[in-house]
Amino acid sequence: MPQRWLLVRSEQATKREQQAVTKNLVKNGTLELKQFQQLCKKRFAYQQDVEQALAEFSRGLAYCG
Repeated sequence: MPQRWLLVRSEQATKREQQAVTKNLVKNGTLELKQFQQLCKKRFAYQQDVEQALAEFSRGLAYCG
């Protein structure tokens, strides 16, 4: 069966979407920053442990990486 599609865009909807994306980026970026600050407070016995913890943390970053 043939179909016809119509795409409707509005400036208001685009603006709302951009605001939502920005809000989520700020929220998740702030969360990652707090997690990094907690990592910085940890004490490590060896340099290798620090590098391993930082590498693991970096792999989990989605926004600040």
